[in-house]
Amino acid sequence: MSIPTPDWQYWQSNRMVSLAEAVLLSLNIDPDLLVNTHPLRLSDRSRSRSIPLTGSIEEAFEKRLNSLRHDYEYCFSLNIHLGAFVDWSISVKLDIPSELLRMADESAKEASSSKWPWGSHETELLRHLAAAANKFWKNYDKEDDTTAPKNEDVVEYLKTRKVSERTAEIMATILRADGLPTGPRK
Repeated sequence: MSIPTPDWQYWQSNRMVSLAEAVLLSLNIDPDLLVNTHPLRLSDRSRSRSIPLTGSIEEAFEKRLNSLRHDYEYCFSLNIHLGAFVDWSISVKLDIPSELLRMADESAKEASSSKWPWGSHETELLRHLAAAANKFWKNYDKEDDTTAPKNEDVVEYLKTRKVSERTAEIMATILRADGLPTGPRK
């Protein structure tokens, strides 16, 4: 039995996905038609057919999922925005389907047309700033300082996106939550 590919039109409308769904999409596999033996919940959509993850597919899934979990260790959510996932995929040089890249590009264009307070003006550095904000700060809980990322992690991420070190440091400072205590976290 062949592995089912994603219904990209359906997934375009689902900006937030589980980590497992994101990984399966990155492998060009439809998450809705697979039986997953892992504790992460897949989509609630109906599964009239299902096949197990086996062999090299299971190995690729495990490797990508573990890498994603490692890089998002500060994130307490089991969900991720598809755009952030694509950014992460690019930063770690994963081979992902062109449909997933196109979805992220379309999503970024839609968001950029209304997200900046100064209108539609946008630059490459502003896109990097937005990607870092999305990756590191969207799950920040101001009541729990331990959910804040470390500036050096933000800087390293921006450097993987070819932002100079000094600019990355400035961007990390700009993104840092107001009133966040400095120094080691408890």
